[in-house]
Amino acid sequence: MKAFLVFGFFGLIFLCSCVGNLMKTESAVDLIPRDSFVSVLKDIYILEGFLQNQFIQMNDHHATIQKSGDVLLEKYAISHDRFKRSLDFYASNQETMQEINNQILDSLNMELSKVQ
Repeated sequence: MKAFLVFGFFGLIFLCSCVGNLMKTESAVDLIPRDSFVSVLKDIYILEGFLQNQFIQMNDHHATIQKSGDVLLEKYAISHDRFKRSLDFYASNQETMQEINNQILDSLNMELSKVQ
């Protein structure tokens, strides 16, 4: 019984330390600044919408889609790895990612109102 309590105690400490490590997110190395990230992600969303309208079966056009994404990242002089690290960093905080998406939506709505 004493051994069970000892193992249970250490197991609880271990679990708490693991959860603590999951909760803290280290800042990404070479993170894309938030305002730039919003611009890049907005263009990616626009590209994605365009490609979905062009290709009914997106799986059949993987190479074209990949090349289009690469060209877009080249426009901003951002590597795929840097974008992925930044996306992972911003997405690790749900509130932050929602704010970014709201900024993008507001920007797209403003652009749409100018066209109409």
